[in-house]
Amino acid sequence: MGRRQVSGLGAAVVHDSTETVTTARANSPARAVVWAGGMRTEYLRAGSGTVVLLLVGEYDGPGAMEIIEQLSSAFLVIAPSVPRGVPFASWLSNVMDGLGIASACVVAETTFFAEAERFAAGAEGRVHRVASLEGTPPGDDGRCHPERAQLPCHPERARRVEGSALGRKLCG
Repeated sequence: MGRRQVSGLGAAVVHDSTETVTTARANSPARAVVWAGGMRTEYLRAGSGTVVLLLVGEYDGPGAMEIIEQLSSAFLVIAPSVPRGVPFASWLSNVMDGLGIASACVVAETTFFAEAERFAAGAEGRVHRVASLEGTPPGDDGRCHPERAQLPCHPERARRVEGSALGRKLCG
């Protein structure tokens, strides 16, 4: 793993070379960079607790910021910029290793859901659950499986997000 520097609201910046470190505004996720597997990945970080990797097309867009705000009251949310055209499983494993994340839950847009499920199946023990932002995805048998849309929550933390539709979907 590379060198760590503090940026913004305490986010670690892990890298192999010197870069400009930006700071986050108050009440916004910390912006950081991790160099892992020889690749630079920008990410946002907010909250504390069980790690949730948020995989969306625009990791720093308004929709992602709203989701990060909701989830960060109960989880440590890491929202990386997902690169195109690279082996997904290798990239995700490298990012998790670079950030020191042994295991996490994954919340993914439809675009990344199938890849996230394949990663979870191939990296046993690294992913607790994979949840879809677009609703509960069908299983291989063509039926919906609501248990796939729930993340493990501590009861007190679950109450923090239960008022939102996303919180109800993730925490049951």
